[in-house]
Amino acid sequence: MKFHLATSNNVASCVSFLFLVLFLQTAFAYPLPAQSNLPGPGDPGYKPGSGTTLCVDIPRTLDARKLKVGEEIDARITDDLMYDGKVIVPREAKVIGKVADLKVGSKDDPETRLLLQFEKIVIKDGREFEFEYPAFIQALAPERRAAASSTNLNELPVKAELGKALDRVSAMPVRLGDKNSVLYGVIIPTARGVYGLNGFKLSDSPKGVYIVAAKGNIKLEYGAQLVLCVATPAK
Repeated sequence: MKFHLATSNNVASCVSFLFLVLFLQTAFAYPLPAQSNLPGPGDPGYKPGSGTTLCVDIPRTLDARKLKVGEEIDARITDDLMYDGKVIVPREAKVIGKVADLKVGSKDDPETRLLLQFEKIVIKDGREFEFEYPAFIQALAPERRAAASSTNLNELPVKAELGKALDRVSAMPVRLGDKNSVLYGVIIPTARGVYGLNGFKLSDSPKGVYIVAAKGNIKLEYGAQLVLCVATPAK
């Protein structure tokens, strides 16, 4: 009788041990969720992600007839990039890009197409922030003072194809107010389309957003303004 009881206890212990082993095997058969340790905005290694917008200008004249595919293009941030009430990228920081594609108009095919693609931000203190994905043009306007003096309701984008006055966006695409402010005439990050530059339009494509002139050359004068938007990859 005592021998039988001892055997039952041993069997029960073995069964409990096997259940424990099976439980542990099951528990560790699936990887634990990875802990997110991605750097925050402004921290070393931070990558501005999809949908991030930046207001910049071009400190040179861009003439499509003189550009080459692969040529580096530098832009300057014109409005602080803010996060949670803090400046993470200050004005005057550089945004480095390139001519990603170019088609110059000809007599037989007068359309000119220019694709600018931007890859990273470089701050004066040496920090660099590479975009998670390439950034392309969301809006285009002339130099800030020219933009402030030329932009009016007739140049604002239309919400509907009807073209009625009530369908037009009421907000100005550039900052106004104090003419002595460094932000006077600076394009706003929510602007979309082309303002104050007749004959140009923006055209989306699988490669990115092109500046398009139906006829003739594309020439952006010194200080031309862009709103850049970090792309969202196709699903």
